[in-house]
Amino acid sequence: MTKNQKQARMFKKYLDDTGIGMAFQVVFAEILDKKVDPQKVFSYTSLRLRQIGEDLNKLKKVISRI
Repeated sequence: MTKNQKQARMFKKYLDDTGIGMAFQVVFAEILDKKVDPQKVFSYTSLRLRQIGEDLNKLKKVISRI
């Protein structure tokens, strides 16, 4: 396995472990569905990823109380 392949595998594992990959898929689908202006894609993405992160943190807190 080459160094690049190893790094790619580690990065994919990081995305899977953190859920970031899934969050990007959700945001990408929203961008297409809502037909977000190309000039606003970056700001929309950063806003939504922040919101998703906050929602996940809230869920983790609720789950930890159970």
